[in-house]
Amino acid sequence: MKPKTKRESSSPLERLAVFSDTHGNRKTMLSAIRLTGPYTRIIHLGDGVLNGKEVAEDLTLPFTGIAGNEDYGNTYKEKEILEIHGFRFLLMHGHQLRINAYMKPSEWEKRFNSMSDAARFDQCDAFLFGHSHLAALEKIKGIILCNPGDQYRGSTLPHSFAAVDIFSDSFSVTLMKHADNNTWQSSRKEVKAAREHKAP
Repeated sequence: MKPKTKRESSSPLERLAVFSDTHGNRKTMLSAIRLTGPYTRIIHLGDGVLNGKEVAEDLTLPFTGIAGNEDYGNTYKEKEILEIHGFRFLLMHGHQLRINAYMKPSEWEKRFNSMSDAARFDQCDAFLFGHSHLAALEKIKGIILCNPGDQYRGSTLPHSFAAVDIFSDSFSVTLMKHADNNTWQSSRKEVKAAREHKAP
């Protein structure tokens, strides 16, 4: 087993729990946070944004929310840039991007490249999005792209979310998936060092 580096073994400055497409399922959000925390902030990327707000209030955690195409009657924005310790995260639900769960790999490749370019244009280090209900974690042109997946009760896929660990000189994004024995397991991880890219 490869030994941990100093950065990996130290405690993060911030730890974010990122959700999307919960569609009323507060129970699974709470389970994820309590079993894998502690966290310092909750982010919800839409379609259930008020679930995220309620859970954050229950746990007295800061909250950042984005409106999805099925979030009605609230004042959350459809796009937000969140900056934490010098790292910038572009947040969007994703319905604006014309993405869906049935796209071919070649179509996803085009969308991922466009999303990477959009994040670079806004001088961001990562693009966090939802809408398709498909968990995804890629690193394109130095930009981390992440869809945390869904926690929709009727989903045929394992419930999932993303954990973001922010250090002084880097951050990591880890996809967490729900297992049969009521645990959450890491399925993929991407790490980004500070200033890996320069915005155009």
